[in-house]
Formats: sequence, structure tokens, C-alpha cells
Amino acid sequence: MLSHLGNRSGDDGGYTNDPRRFDRCYSPPLQVFAALLQSGSQGVDLLVGGADSNSHILAFGLVLMLPPTVFRYQHTAHHRYTQDIDRDPQMIPIGERPWGFAYYASAVPYFQGILSGLLRQPFGRLSPAERRDVPPAMHAVVRREARLFWCVYLLIAAVSVHFESWLAVQLWLVPRVAGEPLMRVIRMSEHVGCARVPSMLENTRTVFTIAPLRLLAWNMAYHTAHHALPQAPFFRLAALDAVLRGHVVETRDGYVDFVRTHFRRMAR
Repeated sequence: MLSHLGNRSGDDGGYTNDPRRFDRCYSPPLQVFAALLQSGSQGVDLLVGGADSNSHILAFGLVLMLPPTVFRYQHTAHHRYTQDIDRDPQMIPIGERPWGFAYYASAVPYFQGILSGLLRQPFGRLSPAERRDVPPAMHAVVRREARLFWCVYLLIAAVSVHFESWLAVQLWLVPRVAGEPLMRVIRMSEHVGCARVPSMLENTRTVFTIAPLRLLAWNMAYHTAHHALPQAPFFRLAALDAVLRGHVVETRDGYVDFVRTHFRRMAR
């Protein structure tokens, strides 16, 4: 069983090639200040009994500035090709060098990527990685989503200017930007520095952290368990982690321990 969980399967047993199925059954990569919103952008129906609600997925994606179709397909590829530098679109190799770690933790490259996508996708211009991961039949959907996002953002800007209101900035943009550097460190804790091998027990890291943070993050700190069995709902990840505990190669006692250990490793 552990061999099956720890390694990629060529069939559909541990993974699925259909992001629509995949995204309904796994819990999301965490966003500390808005984990619930991140879950919605991925189509995770943890709180609505499995209903497939495109409206709430789009709404959460709008808040996070993440058009859901591209994210779904690329996150599916991330699960299928974890730590494969040629196929994992969410791999963070820059985090394996001290200056790169600091730069990525600033969230500057992350927001550059978001802005680049929002500027390209309304015109049907996908990056090479997006074209690889998103099937041609979905390119029109990507284009429509990006155009919808801009329509909503321009409407919010127009209403804000008309009423001379800073609410959108104070309640949305500032928290969105302020929370992202911490999220980038947490994202790097999941895989950066792990082995570039197919085994999920080696290429993914589990971080033992405090209960409030685990709750906010839908238990994504149990990241090895999440990757080993993406279909496991968030409330079962602790139990799955207990089964895998003695077989997981990379674990850390908190995020501070991850950063400290990672910098020591890079200094060697």
C-alpha cells in the first residue's frame, strides 16, 4: 500500500487526468490569510456537500486574482509531476538558493506571474507551460474567465472612484498582498529542497505546526499525506499522516525550523 501511495501510478488509481474530478476531491494548497478563498478557487467543495458550484469557484478566484481553469490544470500537473523540473508548473527551483529564497518569499515574482497571466489571457495568449497543461478545448474558457475578471475589477474601480471609497483597498487588496509573503514561505516548505524523484514520500515535506494554522490551512501542513492520496478530504489527512509517519523522508517541526534547516543546507 505504501509503495502505491508513495509513487506515481500510470493508471487513474492515485491520480486523475481530469482536473474537474481531481479538484472536487482534494483540499487546497494553503493561504494563511484566506485559506477558505483559495479552496474555492480550486473547486474544493468541502463545505457545500460536494456540489459543483462554478459561481463560488469564480468568486473566490476573483478575490485571489487566480482564474480557476488555468490553476486547476496546472495544479493537477503539479500533483502528477511533483518536483519534475520539466513538467511541474508549480515547482520553485529558485527557492533552492539563498537569494532566490528571499526573492520568492517577497512575493514579487508571484504577483508578477499573476499580472502577466491577467494581461495575456484575455487575448488568448497562453505561456508555453499553460499551453502544455491546458487542453486546446479549454483555451476559450481561459480567455472568457480573464475577460470576466477584468470587467469585475474595472467595475470595482469605477464604483470605488465614484463613491470615493477605499474599502476595496483596505478589505481586499491590502490583506491580499500583505499575507502573500508568509504564504510563499509556506509554499516553499512543501517541496523546496526535497528530492527530485517520483516518490511522494521523498519529494514532499510534512510540517508539524500549531492547530490554528492547520485549521486555517485545511491541514495542508500534512502535505505528504495530501500528495500521497489527493482524494483524502482535509479532515482525514491527520489520520493518513499517522499511517505514513514512519515512511516520510522530509519533516520539519514548524516553519521556522524549515527556514533554519533549509538555509543551513544551502550554506553547505
